[in-house]
Amino acid sequence: MDPTKKRPVLSPQLAELRLEIETASHKAISIGKGLSPAQLTQRPQPDKWSIADCLTHLNITSKEYVTLLSAAIEGAPRNIPSSARPFKIGLMGKLFKWTLEPPPRFRTPTPAKFQPISLPPQDNALFMFLNLQEQLTAIVVRADGVAIDHIKVQSPFSRRMKYNVFAALNIVMAHERRHLWQAEQVRKELGIQRTHEMRSAERE
Repeated sequence: MDPTKKRPVLSPQLAELRLEIETASHKAISIGKGLSPAQLTQRPQPDKWSIADCLTHLNITSKEYVTLLSAAIEGAPRNIPSSARPFKIGLMGKLFKWTLEPPPRFRTPTPAKFQPISLPPQDNALFMFLNLQEQLTAIVVRADGVAIDHIKVQSPFSRRMKYNVFAALNIVMAHERRHLWQAEQVRKELGIQRTHEMRSAERE
């Protein structure tokens, strides 16, 4: 992001979402800092996700939401002031967001189309994640002046689940926090493994 470029003024709720996106981006950079591509793609166990897997899962999900939310906002009328009233997340959105916040309260199977573990190691996952974060920020900016809590979208995860666009943006951010937390735990676990390996090597 160009630091000299003036940021659009947004309503408080959209400004908060933009801040959450930026915070998640900084978190991802911090998690990947100092790690080699081999370390980013290293899985603690064969059936556990690596840091890159966590980011790849977020990238797959964000691509779905970027397409979904872009279309929903582009087709919406822009006839309300951005500060006219606070957006409502709705019961479904509030519940889904709550279930996603870290640390995980519930563990549910990841649908096959969102699974990263069957893909080749994605050592460029962080770069792709940051690029998609910029696209999500652009969506938040375009949402200003749109009654996004009146626009319903179908969840990419379940055909039976629908919620409004404001809820969807909050769900995306809760989902990012969940898997960035997971990536952070992977980094800690690999750090412990490296410490054990170094101590074992010293004893040999």
